[in-house]
Amino acid sequence: MIDAIIQEIKNFLLLINPSYINAVANLQNDFIIVNKCILGTFTYVKKKSTFLIIVLFALVYACRKEFGGPRWDTNILAPILHTNFGINNLIADSLLDINNDQSVTLVFDNTVFNLTADTIVKIPDTTLSYVYTTPITLNYNPGDYVINSVSQSTFNFNGPELRRATIRSGYINVFIKNEIREKVIVIYQLPDAEKNSVPFSKTFIVPAKVGNTPGTFTDTFNLNGYEIDMRGQMGSSFNTLRTNYSAQIDPASTQSNIQVLPGDSVALYNSFIDVIPQYAQGYFGTGTYSYSDTSAFDVFANIVGGSLLLDSVRMNLQIDNSVGADAKVKINGLTSINTYNNSSVSLTNPVIGSSINITRAFDANGTVVPTIYSFFLDNGNSNIKNLVENLPNKIGYSIDAEINPLGNVSGGHDFIYYGGGIKVNLNAEVPLYLAAGNLTFADTIAYDISVDDQDVDNATLTVYAENGFPFEARIRLFILNDNNLIVDSLMPLINTIDNAPVNSSYIVTQPKLTKLVIPINAQKMQNLYNYKKIYIRISFNTVDYPQLIKIYEYYKIDVKLVGDFFYNVNH
Repeated sequence: MIDAIIQEIKNFLLLINPSYINAVANLQNDFIIVNKCILGTFTYVKKKSTFLIIVLFALVYACRKEFGGPRWDTNILAPILHTNFGINNLIADSLLDINNDQSVTLVFDNTVFNLTADTIVKIPDTTLSYVYTTPITLNYNPGDYVINSVSQSTFNFNGPELRRATIRSGYINVFIKNEIREKVIVIYQLPDAEKNSVPFSKTFIVPAKVGNTPGTFTDTFNLNGYEIDMRGQMGSSFNTLRTNYSAQIDPASTQSNIQVLPGDSVALYNSFIDVIPQYAQGYFGTGTYSYSDTSAFDVFANIVGGSLLLDSVRMNLQIDNSVGADAKVKINGLTSINTYNNSSVSLTNPVIGSSINITRAFDANGTVVPTIYSFFLDNGNSNIKNLVENLPNKIGYSIDAEINPLGNVSGGHDFIYYGGGIKVNLNAEVPLYLAAGNLTFADTIAYDISVDDQDVDNATLTVYAENGFPFEARIRLFILNDNNLIVDSLMPLINTIDNAPVNSSYIVTQPKLTKLVIPINAQKMQNLYNYKKIYIRISFNTVDYPQLIKIYEYYKIDVKLVGDFFYNVNH
């Protein structure tokens, strides 16, 4: 069809003026570009695979044409798209399970609560200082040591008593102040902090004091990957770090009898900043962590209205302990929250309010084997179906988690790895045996049309939708301004795709064809050019609501889209 259109335009141009032969020669290539752009656009759209996004891109992604010369209006009728999609396109494949009869089950795993490793073992920013002050007047020669010190410092980690740690990320900042009137060479070592079996060791040259201004040096070093033994010199302590620190008069100095007056000092300050362990071992103390908050629940995040009735819900409330420490968890409450209609449903089951003891995880040479507690919820022992039918986009929780409720039973051999912790998960199976009443999905999509793309004056889109699902779909598209306010609608008043007919068992017998005509006038085209966002709403209604209907994997919608575009073409 596109070739016939091109030929008609060629004939028209040459009839008006033979001098337009150059424009005619370039017309074929320009239309090839347009055609490729359209095809490329809808290859992408097919991957998105929702009817709304298909129509959206048909509307707003006109292809770029680069003609020169006078302008004519050209009317082009062209097929744009032929595609089909099923339930696996409406819902991500990872959330679907296909049963033996080809009916579909929605499955999901949502983490409600996570007590993380950096909360259980938190290393606060800490500064240690080493200051040597001369008590009397002393004279030094080049190469003499002013300080040669070995010391131990103990950290306060607010509960945890660490014996070993491997650093995932963090820094040490070193600041040195020299009040001697000669340069000094400072060697700073952490003999129990090793990376690739090499201890942390740095050498600094610190300027001399000039007048009343001391010489200073500062630098920051990355601690990533360092393994730290925090047991101290005798191997029986915890939270302890050994430091070797020396300051030597510059051996290259040309002075002799360098005088150091009483009160002169060489001071070193080392600050540990943003330290996060990859691994920690020791005794993590006995403490209770109490949280009342909400977490996102993304499964129904784009559902903004309507009702959903289900036949059944099967859910595991699962507590995972990947910490090498015993724990006690009490779930005081779990609540399904729908912020669109301000509704909430709280879980009722004996597990709510009960203290659950969970033994420590096991460290298999760096591979953590967590301890898992799982409690099964269904229609018979809880109101879990009501929780899901509330279509939550958030889960509220109130949870207490206690570490080492029996004290230091491990003898200082608790462990934790980064990413580990105590999690509360909801793992659910929801058979898609349902009834939908005006169940409404909504989303906002950003787009952009460049100035050179603004060639379409108006258009008519015709959608042929052969619906193989037992529900009707009502579609709305709105143009939003920069303040997310609706400025125009892109859909006609009649915008419903009819449901497929069903038999007495509510199984689809054959697809139903619906034709939608979508006129896009000049004003709507101008609004598309002026603004950058489209708001999409699609509402579903199953046959004979509230009758429950099974959804099968083989249900499809076949869509054909034909566009009648009225172009401004430059020649």
